[in-house]
Amino acid sequence: MKIFSIRGYKKSGKTTVATTLIRKLKEEGFRVGSIKSIHIEGWHIDTEGTNSYAHKEAGAEPVAAWGLEETAIIFPRRLRPMALLKYFNNDWLVVEGSLYLPVPEIVCAKSVEEARELRTGLTFMFSGVISNEMDELDGLPVVNPLSQPDKVLEIVMEKVFPALPFFDCGDCGTDCTGMAELILKGEKTIKDCVMMQKDNVQIFVGGKRVPLNPFVQNIIGSVLKGAVYSLKGVEKGKEIRIKILDPELL
Repeated sequence: MKIFSIRGYKKSGKTTVATTLIRKLKEEGFRVGSIKSIHIEGWHIDTEGTNSYAHKEAGAEPVAAWGLEETAIIFPRRLRPMALLKYFNNDWLVVEGSLYLPVPEIVCAKSVEEARELRTGLTFMFSGVISNEMDELDGLPVVNPLSQPDKVLEIVMEKVFPALPFFDCGDCGTDCTGMAELILKGEKTIKDCVMMQKDNVQIFVGGKRVPLNPFVQNIIGSVLKGAVYSLKGVEKGKEIRIKILDPELL
């Protein structure tokens, strides 16, 4: 899965960029998921007075609101990024806001000063309000999503690479943030990630091995370790093997 984020202050044009890219990627035939990161104190998905709110207040976790046209699963807490990502199995994941993971990012800004303030080593393009005034800033393209939607898509397709394992093993001589920055600079490729070349998690169904990319391996491995290590008498750091023999359990 390829993941990128769109960062910027309020009213800088993040949603316009996000929705433009979601539409363009869908037009290309990709499966696209999205995350909207919300930083508002006291904001809740559910509202007081609804039945699902009452279930949550009673202590249920998670709570599923199963409607005729939509389904929502509500956790009464903020999930960690990796826990959230396990619910996505898309070709692309568009994050409006920060996911606090080393993924390529587009910075939306209202001014040059704002753009420079928000830029990091993971920034590969500027957009938003500032794109009405210029088409380049400090060596990076500044692209208007409304007048140049195809160019925005072209740059995203060129620069965004498959998600790193987010494991920070250090085997590459740097962490995942450093590796992501080097890939964006063109000094490394995704193949230089040592963890991406390992098969730490293997799944066989009916004797046939199911191919897993390193990102999915990391998610499955993290979930399994968390569940197994919570059991009494389990020694950490040992190989874990799990067999499910009864298909009815699946």
